[in-house]
Amino acid sequence: MLKLLGVLSIACVFSAAAHAQATEAGSDAAETVDSETEARMLFDSAQDAYREGSFERALALFQASYDLSGRAELLYNVGLAAERTRDDERALRAFEEFVAAVPDSERRAFAETRIQVLRASLAPADEDSRYTTDVEAYL
Repeated sequence: MLKLLGVLSIACVFSAAAHAQATEAGSDAAETVDSETEARMLFDSAQDAYREGSFERALALFQASYDLSGRAELLYNVGLAAERTRDDERALRAFEEFVAAVPDSERRAFAETRIQVLRASLAPADEDSRYTTDVEAYL
């Protein structure tokens, strides 16, 4: 009889532990769904803001969606919005991270073009070429 009670006690403990783990796993799954839903809502709002020309707002929303979801594809949108706000360093970073994280994207070629343009615009001007251009303009 004592053996049976011992077995039943152990079974109850394992059952309670399994239930707690299942509840915790369910909670984690619910949080994931909630995070994904929130990230999607942020993305949708960002698209609306971008279409309306509210690029600062779109940038903040795309970034928040990326931060929440971690979906590297969103870096492309962050880059576009950052470029529209003339935050060229941020745009460059976002496009570079996008290309590195999603190398097979159909948007890769466009992102690489933007990277080249942004790098050129952020490069310090060569002092000698600036003066040469000025002289040639007045000849």
